[in-house]
Amino acid sequence: MGIAKPFNLSQWVDDNRHLLKPPVGNKQVYFENDDYIVMVVGGPNGRKDYHFEDGEELFYQLEGDITLKIINEDGTPEDVQIKEG
Repeated sequence: MGIAKPFNLSQWVDDNRHLLKPPVGNKQVYFENDDYIVMVVGGPNGRKDYHFEDGEELFYQLEGDITLKIINEDGTPEDVQIKEG
């Protein structure tokens, strides 16, 4: 597998903003790897459930701020604030 060519993520978001609206509100950006997913998610999103992922994750907030609802390893809920940039 080769390395993907660099691209302007802000331009990609502008070009695909119409796909980042509810009900789905997300679009996968990079498809050539089974080890990780690169996805852009639009908002707002009124979901009340908790985000759960077995593996490591990286969130980078391009525009606006979000609250990510998680359940800690000890079972306690936590709201994680993710600020723009």
